[in-house]
Amino acid sequence: EALLGDPVVARDLAEDAEFRGDVSVGEYHRERAKYLYQRAKDLGVYLLQLEADGMEEAVAGGVGAFEEWLRKSFKKKEHAEMLLWAGYAWGNWINGSKDNMAAVADLPYVKALVQRSLELDDTIFYGAGYLMLAMIATNEMGADLDAARALWDKAIAGNGRRALLPLLNMGRHYAVKRGDRDLFVSLMVEVLEAPDLLPEGRLSNMIAKRRAARYLAQVDEFFIPGGGDDL
Repeated sequence: EALLGDPVVARDLAEDAEFRGDVSVGEYHRERAKYLYQRAKDLGVYLLQLEADGMEEAVAGGVGAFEEWLRKSFKKKEHAEMLLWAGYAWGNWINGSKDNMAAVADLPYVKALVQRSLELDDTIFYGAGYLMLAMIATNEMGADLDAARALWDKAIAGNGRRALLPLLNMGRHYAVKRGDRDLFVSLMVEVLEAPDLLPEGRLSNMIAKRRAARYLAQVDEFFIPGGGDDL
């Protein structure tokens, strides 16, 4: 029951329902995931404001002012985790709100938060900051896929291929965007065949395996003109 409050689980349940053709249940779980990420985003912003004054003014001043505020306000290694999870929650909320252009316009602030986190400590949760930046770089308009590939490689190297979500998402987003079916299949198979090498990440790895099995079943849908490029 406690897992029902996890937005990663909610997103997995949404995909599973949609895969089975149950659109209404899928929409319910997607809305629930968005709500959970919004709560996490709001909490993350609140914690940042408790740590340092001036966030609202920095955001109002534009991305450059926000980046300067981050550099001046967050200088310690222990700040990295707070910045990362604030950016992670904010970014995933945007991902669930793609029809809201005001939300999408906030994406540069997410990148700034995650980048500052990486500057302070790029080892948090096995380099999860690189995964967030890789997702953004792959899916943004006019994406530089070579630059995105470098970020994917860093995200995967940061955990020695033990955390499976970077492998899964590299296949689902980067390989599909690149039109590389062989890479897609090899990454999904690697996820499905991976042993239990990360006990503390067992839940996320289990979800990655569930999603990999679904994505392999949908491979022909992803590799057609215009197919599979959405977040």
